[in-house]
Amino acid sequence: MPASAEVGVAERTLNYTAGGVVAGSLIGLASAAYSKPAVGEMSLAYVGKTTGGHAAMFAAMAGIFAATDTFLDQSRGHSALNSVAAGCAAGAVVGARQGDPTRAAFGCALFGTVQAFGALSLWSSGGGH
Repeated sequence: MPASAEVGVAERTLNYTAGGVVAGSLIGLASAAYSKPAVGEMSLAYVGKTTGGHAAMFAAMAGIFAATDTFLDQSRGHSALNSVAAGCAAGAVVGARQGDPTRAAFGCALFGTVQAFGALSLWSSGGGH
């Protein structure tokens, strides 16, 4: 890819974050549709809170993944390990948001492993760099 066509960290992060908002909103709406608000809570407020919470989490995860992956690609060159590190960073957001270091470590391990398997399958199919 020519240098002029390379997508910057900010642009890729914003694109992924926007996608995270859309995906999180859809999942939040589905979640709100299949669950009940607490007694005394307004239904519309519950839908908004559930949708907004999912949208914010997915946006944060997608944005952190994109920023980390792009920054590492630009600073170290393309490597499957960049995606693994970015997956780890994105996964750690889930536990960190809950204030639990154990969950952050588990999220890091889980999302990093998912990225590693994705990189392995891409590499073994001949689609890697």
